[in-house]
Amino acid sequence: MSPKGGAGARILESNARFARTIPTWPVNPNYREIAGQRCYGSLQELPQVPDCVVISVPAQAVLDVVADAAAAGIRSAFVISEGFADAATDAGRALQERLVGLVRAAGMALAGPNCMGIASLHYGFAATMADVPAQAVSGGISLVSQSGGLLNAFAELTSNRGIGINYLVSSGNEAGLEMADYIAELADDPATRVIACIMEGAKDGRRFRAAVEAAAGKKPMVVLKLGPQRVRAAGDARPYRDAGRPARGLRGTVPAETAWRWSRASTPWRRPPRCLIARRCRKVIAW
Repeated sequence: MSPKGGAGARILESNARFARTIPTWPVNPNYREIAGQRCYGSLQELPQVPDCVVISVPAQAVLDVVADAAAAGIRSAFVISEGFADAATDAGRALQERLVGLVRAAGMALAGPNCMGIASLHYGFAATMADVPAQAVSGGISLVSQSGGLLNAFAELTSNRGIGINYLVSSGNEAGLEMADYIAELADDPATRVIACIMEGAKDGRRFRAAVEAAAGKKPMVVLKLGPQRVRAAGDARPYRDAGRPARGLRGTVPAETAWRWSRASTPWRRPPRCLIARRCRKVIAW
């Protein structure tokens, strides 16, 4: 994190705008103050052990920070940094494997890497690079997105329409926590009334299906599966069609306005589809 700008500065700014009660401490050995806040030289110098460390440093330095976090007793990490499997290189994939091995050995939860962070307007905390408009309001829709660009679009569109949001989660490479984990957590979150997901693919199709089945029995879900039907680079569409069946889901492409109307519902539907899985995002962009 640096006062010069970049991802770290944006994350700190998001906390200043949306956080209410949760303290955030910048860490950078080269500065004493960032954005008017005291800056600490190391994780060990913090006034108390935080629940989570948000890491925004060059990829090659991430593992050292995670090791320091584990030594300080921090139990979870949100890795913003890119340059891992997302780089589509052998070196990047190997670095991500080392990262996964490190957090597993330390017993830490890992979000990311290559993500934009997390925010909750309902619970009043934010550590995100997402472009959340100042007029965004708290509400009952929570989004988990593998696409940073569409997460930004979601935040803008909901804000423009006065629709309240709770969680905005950017899951990134999902080297540790994956879509199924977030769905399971949001299913039990009392402040989340509708779960929305934007995804390219699932690491574990069976886990994803089980998470959708369990969550759809508790509250409505809308899942946008990116990629046209003829393109298989983002994953085979069949597991997503199958996931909708036990949850009385609607499969295939639906009119964008219908998907939006269902996702924004704030009162119980008379005959709600418990899980809507829509594909072909070029139609849904019209939200």
